[in-house]
Amino acid sequence: MKIPPNHQSAPLRVLKHFGQACQLEKTKEELFELIRAIENYQENPDTLTKPHGIIEESADVLIMICKLCEMFGPSGIEAALYNKLERLRGMIDAV
Repeated sequence: MKIPPNHQSAPLRVLKHFGQACQLEKTKEELFELIRAIENYQENPDTLTKPHGIIEESADVLIMICKLCEMFGPSGIEAALYNKLERLRGMIDAV
């Protein structure tokens, strides 16, 4: 998933404005909110057809991941992602 071209500078601008420590705290907050949305989805059968909370919180987490890429270098995160995807493929192929 890619950020639309007209919004690509937003994560870096926010990072520069608020700073790394603040963005790391915000990342933890957004991850926690996603965990809560998943738990709500699992615990409340009435919401099973409306995963709105998961969708909204996932979008927030993706934005924070973009900021982490800016902080720690997209090439390192991309390499780790490809390694993990290869490992998953190996696990599936072994079955």
